[in-house]
Amino acid sequence: MKDKFMATINSYSLIKKGDKVLEAVSGGPDSMALLLKLFSLKSKLGLILHIAHLDHGLRNDSGLDALFVKNWAKKFQIPVTIKKLAYQKTKIRGSLEEYFREERLKFFIQTAKAIKANKVALGHNLDDQAETVLMRLLRGTGLSGLSGISAKRVIRGLVFIRPLLETTRKEIDQFLKNRRLKPRIDSTNREDLFLRNKIRHHLIPLLKNKYNINILKVLANLAETVSYDYEYLDQVAKRSLGGSPFRLSL
Repeated sequence: MKDKFMATINSYSLIKKGDKVLEAVSGGPDSMALLLKLFSLKSKLGLILHIAHLDHGLRNDSGLDALFVKNWAKKFQIPVTIKKLAYQKTKIRGSLEEYFREERLKFFIQTAKAIKANKVALGHNLDDQAETVLMRLLRGTGLSGLSGISAKRVIRGLVFIRPLLETTRKEIDQFLKNRRLKPRIDSTNREDLFLRNKIRHHLIPLLKNKYNINILKVLANLAETVSYDYEYLDQVAKRSLGGSPFRLSL
């Protein structure tokens, strides 16, 4: 995992010396692995770290996740910002999954701007990438959707980075096991509440067992290849339009 983590950082120029990084920490395996890896680089690169935790309020014990993250922040002497969502399902337009995605994004951006962080680090891994590609395929998409999750992307003027994007969930679990760190496990991840969970629990195991055991890597490679094609076409379109911020819709 160490080699993949640093290779991803170097390949996409995700982190440079002196960066102030806001890290999203749920307490789950991915975010805890990312926290440990970024903390290991703190002194070497002179990083300034700040933790952000959003309590979705989906479970009765979600407050224990916040406490878990708060304790780790105290252990590492890293400042932390925690927020709990207050919402009513009946007043949410669209899917609950999309609502949470947007609320997380708003929280991270607001927190990053408040503490003057120049980057936000997220714990998405290679499995997440494969799941995203399949999810978008099922819903209907073009090149933009097939490009999946970006290792580095500017969203609303802020740089979001994903240093674990080329690391598998299995490698992350082994990394934490080797360090005897027991992360928080969100019980809703075991339920088929969201489409992503259905894909994770049913479709991907089927594709692995019946069609291609390396389906996760295949889908992740597809996302990377398509992202290069999409960026090239986007640049060509901008040049042909005299630098206009036009985005291709393919």
